Amino acid sequence: MQQRASRIAADGSPVLVYARLPPGTAEADVITSAVRPGAHLLELGAGTGRVTHVLLARGYAVTAVDNSPEMLACIQGAETVEADIETLALGRRFDAVILGSHMVNTDDDVQRRAFLRACRDHVADHGIVLIEHHTAAWLQTANDGESQAGDVVVALRDVRRHAPFVTATAEYRVDGHVFRQPFTARIFHQAELAQELRDAGFGTVAPLNATWTLAHPAT
Repeated sequence: MQQRASRIAADGSPVLVYARLPPGTAEADVITSAVRPGAHLLELGAGTGRVTHVLLARGYAVTAVDNSPEMLACIQGAETVEADIETLALGRRFDAVILGSHMVNTDDDVQRRAFLRACRDHVADHGIVLIEHHTAAWLQTANDGESQAGDVVVALRDVRRHAPFVTATAEYRVDGHVFRQPFTARIFHQAELAQELRDAGFGTVAPLNATWTLAHPAT
């Protein structure tokens, strides 16, 4: 585990950091508030299973997708699939699809549309898609700072707000290691995000809270 955990995933995410972050209970609370008990969930970008393991403990079946074998090796009890979300083709559909970790906020329009297409292709007609995103207010409030998440100190450095984008470097400190991951996030107002989802083949779109949106496939 230590050898795997010292590695960096293809998108620049440090495996050690995600393996040491606390369980994703808050994310799981949102998901379970919207998805019926016992449903089969497809979790895209599952990482080390922070949310996966909480969902499994609550009685859900989870198929966890990630393109990092080191990340997936940390997951226990779920079906795991090593794949890029953009080209995912499982040939089956799920009661709910989860696109977490603010992946919809990628600044790559082509990649975002591919993420949403994968969600649409894998959700059942009766199912739902749950999407985690930054708040529109982050365009005015994003600033340098740091916080503690379990064993990990998480910081934002060199924050620059240039609508509709926020550019920064995420800095993680754990066990004497420092990892830095630059990123640019495309921030959406709710109406803009709803249009992105409609363009991807979704019908009813509704916010669950400030950072999660629920979408039903168009019929």
